[in-house]
Amino acid sequence: MWTLPGRQVAAFLVLATLLCLVTGLTTGRHHIRRPWQDDYACDGDIGHEAARLAADLDGGQRTQVVMVDKYGRAASVDSRCKASRPRIPDYPERWLGISTIWDQVGMMYAFAYNRLLAGLAVLASPWLVAAEGCNGHPALCSRQYSNISHIGTHNSAFVGPLLQHNQYISVTEQLNMGVRMLQAQTHKWINDRIEMCHSTCIELDAGSLEEYLAPIKTWLDGNQNEVVTLLLTNPDSIPVMNWGTVFAAVGLDKYAYAPGTNLSMSEWPTLQSMINSGKRLVVFMDYHADTTVVPYILDEFTYFFETPYDVTDSSFNQCTNDRPGGGDSYAAEKMYIVNHFLDIEGPLGVKIPDRIHAPRTNSVASIMAQADLCYGKWGRLPNFVLVSDLI
Repeated sequence: MWTLPGRQVAAFLVLATLLCLVTGLTTGRHHIRRPWQDDYACDGDIGHEAARLAADLDGGQRTQVVMVDKYGRAASVDSRCKASRPRIPDYPERWLGISTIWDQVGMMYAFAYNRLLAGLAVLASPWLVAAEGCNGHPALCSRQYSNISHIGTHNSAFVGPLLQHNQYISVTEQLNMGVRMLQAQTHKWINDRIEMCHSTCIELDAGSLEEYLAPIKTWLDGNQNEVVTLLLTNPDSIPVMNWGTVFAAVGLDKYAYAPGTNLSMSEWPTLQSMINSGKRLVVFMDYHADTTVVPYILDEFTYFFETPYDVTDSSFNQCTNDRPGGGDSYAAEKMYIVNHFLDIEGPLGVKIPDRIHAPRTNSVASIMAQADLCYGKWGRLPNFVLVSDLI
């Protein structure tokens, strides 16, 4: 006979299942789809809980795209699929009415249900088998860091169901899903503490930098064939030494890669060599990095350019060098990051995340459409594609 805690667990599972069913009924045809779970019309349907896009960039040739799910399962998509038209789900533009409210309710149910799945994943973790290869795929081991495309998360620390949040799942779950770049926004707070704050710490404070980094350290400890990238913002000009102190306190400095000199795209090591050396964390900072003080915190725009952010056009019909500027000649020598997350115009012209349409924005069809556009302009696919609202 079950004990009382066992009955409580069973009741909770039943309740969560009912909530999932209610979500499907209330959202109707505007149902909640997992990111990258799209029907792609090429040699059968492909539906993956994929958050990693690993593309063949050798010699500038787009010969293969590999989608890898959170369990490390990979399925290649031949470049001939590019000629087939993706079947994009029907997500019509809607005014703020009942259907939009139900969509938001459905998202909140999905957020709660995801907490349950995360707990079950922790319980099941001793029986899960780690993926072989490098970053989930053997073919990536011989690739240079600069010659691979991955999915990253925009504002990875801001997790929750509200408008000021940008993700639905924790940093650990993002990494488990296959994300290999974590972008995060910081600000200086009381006693010069580095805090994970959205625009200001009054609007949203997700905790200290140390609290943010700790689960990343734990994840790297347990996933020894993975190379992860951090992209941190420093709008308040916090001295880089302060950052180094936090990294050392968490223990992440032992994983951090320090090249010793500025590298061109052709000079980056392979994933396998980084894994062999134990230097499996690459850290970039947008402004005020100084490698003479902390050698492993690298200046973002020495190595990358970024496409525009705060985009409100759902077609993402651009792939320009928005930051740091300098024109096409500057960008041609850099890796690049595509900002593939959608905003809408809110009250007083303030832009807010378009969370309702995130399943469409995060679909394979939408991401690959912009990636193909970028390939046409630059002759190579993006190194990282940043997205919001993973579920």
